Amino acid sequence: MEKLSTKDIFVRGSILGAIITVPSVSTFLILWYITGEMIIPAVVAAAVHFATMMLSYKFAKKILVKHVDDKR
Repeated sequence: MEKLSTKDIFVRGSILGAIITVPSVSTFLILWYITGEMIIPAVVAAAVHFATMMLSYKFAKKILVKHVDDKR
């Protein structure tokens, strides 16, 4: 494995952050628009957020690791 530059870490971390937060925020806004309430969308969005947090480890392993072809 090769070291990642600071720019690579920043870009990949931002992508990972968007993957984690966009589903929960969009779920909250859509359900809030449909129901007009705030409690139910908040609970459902929290559940979606925790589900994506559980999957984020797998995303991080694929996104944050720089693979190098080893041709020895």
